[in-house]
Amino acid sequence: MAQRRPRDQRVVRNRRVAIYTFLLILTLFYISAHRTVQKEREMEALRAETAEEGPGGQAKELAEGWPEEVVGGQTGGLLKEEAEGQTGGQPKEPVQEQPEGLPGARVYKERGEMDADGGLKILPEDMWCLILTNAEYPVPEDYEVELEAIPGTEQSVDKRIYEPLMAMIGDMKAQELTGADIIVTTCSTLTPAVERIRPFIQVPVIAIDDAMARRSVLYGKRIMVMATAESTVGPTVSKIKAEADKAGREADISTCVCMDAFFAMKAMDMKKHDMILREKAGELKGYDCIVLAQASMAHLEDETASITGCPVLTSPRLCMEEIKKKLEEI
Repeated sequence: MAQRRPRDQRVVRNRRVAIYTFLLILTLFYISAHRTVQKEREMEALRAETAEEGPGGQAKELAEGWPEEVVGGQTGGLLKEEAEGQTGGQPKEPVQEQPEGLPGARVYKERGEMDADGGLKILPEDMWCLILTNAEYPVPEDYEVELEAIPGTEQSVDKRIYEPLMAMIGDMKAQELTGADIIVTTCSTLTPAVERIRPFIQVPVIAIDDAMARRSVLYGKRIMVMATAESTVGPTVSKIKAEADKAGREADISTCVCMDAFFAMKAMDMKKHDMILREKAGELKGYDCIVLAQASMAHLEDETASITGCPVLTSPRLCMEEIKKKLEEI
């Protein structure tokens, strides 16, 4: 009996451990499921609230109290039309709330409009230009593009963007005729278009990331491009590679896209935006240079350099230095 008692005690103890473990797992599962249901309920409540407010809710608040000459203008007219959606007018309703492949965007019947909250309105026939392509989503094998030659150059572009591109060139030519000494584009996503436009413009055309890309290849070959918007990465990487080729240098470029920081900025939460970027910067080691691709990240230049211990480049400061240099040469 004395020998069986310890064995029985071990059996009881093992059974208790198994029961407690099972109860702990069951509790954790319940908490996780409860949180998931809670989040779904919050999202449903948010959707219901948005649906009740309609697209004109914020516009009405903005338009109230504005002078008639402001509200009655071209931009004000859109706000007024949006606002009237809640007061008996006929709002411009979206064709669909969330088109496939573009979360959060809305498709509208008329081009050239903006949501009261600043959201993009996209026509169904314009959805062709929003094809996601990356390592996980390659370009379809049957994808074909009809090209249109740009007059006076050896370059061609997708026929569907030919007219808007020519209009953009025309607008820049108009600025040239006004006597502008320099034309500056402040969006790095437009850098490829700037390269195509330069042959048509007599005055210097500066892209915001020109100087940054040139400088980045001077520190070494290991370059990290840190961004918050995916659309900026491709043009920035291509620009740096082109500058490396011009300088006869090797460039080993890595990328890091912090989409959470972008969403935080859109929500006007710059404190969270900066916190996310600081945390990500702490993970970056062994690079010769870090490029902050968005101008909205420029205020973190010195702090990022301190965290990573390597040179950090931003476009606004370097672009302004280049503009000053160009103006002094004129």
